[in-house]
Amino acid sequence: MPAPHILLASQFLVDAKPTLDSKAQGTARNEKNEKVSLIAV
Repeated sequence: MPAPHILLASQFLVDAKPTLDSKAQGTARNEKNEKVSLIAV
């Protein structure tokens, strides 16, 4: 039985600025309505 995909939402701080992951599969918004990167694992 294949394992289900899990989506991880992340946001990095680079020089105190929110930065998205350039290798992410997509973007979404978090509970603060900020853009976050989506990565399927």
